Amino acid sequence: LAEAGMKVVAVGRDRARGAAVVEAMAERGGSGHEFISCDSFSLASATRCAAHIRAEHPAIDVLVMSQGMATIQGFTPTVDGNDEKLTLHYWSRMAWANELLSSLRASEAPRIISVLSAGVHAPYKQFMEDPELKLNYSIKNAADMAGFYNDLGLDALGSEPANAGVVFVHAVPGFVKTRWGTEMPWWIKGPVRMLQLLGRDPAVCAEAMLHPVFCTNEELNAEFGGGGGVLLMTQDAKPAAKTDMHTPEAVANVWGTTRAVLDRAAAAEGKGAGAGTTTSST
Repeated sequence: LAEAGMKVVAVGRDRARGAAVVEAMAERGGSGHEFISCDSFSLASATRCAAHIRAEHPAIDVLVMSQGMATIQGFTPTVDGNDEKLTLHYWSRMAWANELLSSLRASEAPRIISVLSAGVHAPYKQFMEDPELKLNYSIKNAADMAGFYNDLGLDALGSEPANAGVVFVHAVPGFVKTRWGTEMPWWIKGPVRMLQLLGRDPAVCAEAMLHPVFCTNEELNAEFGGGGGVLLMTQDAKPAAKTDMHTPEAVANVWGTTRAVLDRAAAAEGKGAGAGTTTSST
């Protein structure tokens, strides 16, 4: 993005790493890059940070969401009572978009890209009986729910008439040479680090994940099919398949759950989330 001349606002928890990212981007191109510290484990924190960015940037071209964690822990509640992993992989991403969509709509060709597991995850089959995964938590269920909910949540947003000009993408990065697995115990992290030597180069991955940014809407429609909703994208920037449970009824149900979680967090802060749309983090 910096090489393309864009101004980039990076968001994360580690100020030292953030400063290094800003310095590296400044060497690549663009200007005015900045880092903002935010704890996306807290939906209130994510919302406040996104609101600050929205106030500073009335028009935003691209929102990329890749916050996450890799652990073998069970359900671990955040301050909001939601699971940590699911908060990073889904709930906080929806909180970010809820605040930033108004600025994205002001762009000529806005894109929202959530990088997680498109086309790889299975459907989360208990989305009606246990919509927040508080009764049947497992590592697999958490992974499937996060991916499935990204599919459906972004589809719900992309289907809203007010968002007709915004392209919503759920992508899968593949196995990349990154710090993924930092939170794992040593006996898992060691083999992961060895395998990552065979992983994809981060620059190659980034180019594929940002493919929609450098395509026109017409080009994307030709590649992925038009009609609104969400574009599901493989690690090679090709169309990914929806699950067999990706139905209009499932979209409506998951979006209702999402609104309830966001509204609950907003109420705890003393304000309602309103009728606006929702999703994201960077």
